[in-house]
Amino acid sequence: MRLFAFGPGNEPPPPVSTADEAGIRERYIAARFPGLVRGAVDLRSTHRVLDVARALAEENELGLADELFDLAIEENGGGKELRLAQIEVAFVRRDAARFAALERALLAAFPDCAERGEVERLRHALGAAAGAADYEHEWPDLPCWLDTRYDLASEVMASELHHAMARRERAFARWVP
Repeated sequence: MRLFAFGPGNEPPPPVSTADEAGIRERYIAARFPGLVRGAVDLRSTHRVLDVARALAEENELGLADELFDLAIEENGGGKELRLAQIEVAFVRRDAARFAALERALLAAFPDCAERGEVERLRHALGAAAGAADYEHEWPDLPCWLDTRYDLASEVMASELHHAMARRERAFARWVP
């Protein structure tokens, strides 16, 4: 029984050269992130990757930012800054399964990670959001690994406070004659 038939003389196809693979990868990166990333050279720059990922996150393209991090981590050999920023994106997406996988990868690569406590705090907040029906999407202070600006955080917290006060006022109004 023959499972594979390679070619006319049944010889295997020639292996793809590293240069061919690199060319294909470069074209994929340029096509996937047009105008944002030129190729693997940009992926080697942690600062450039964080800038592009932040721009993607601000445009609510969190899945694309996550893919960018995957490619950059593969290209860079897995820097801690990129892994932490990718964890932040998973938190913002409220993707508990992805968050857990990224956390495991971070701790496997960096067992003595100083940011371990922050990652655990985010995991706890993410678990509370997924598990509790009455959870009001707490906005914990994000550690800013994605290098986002905090100017929006205070507005979001103020909005959540306003909504919490309005709910409490409506609940109290039902009991006051």
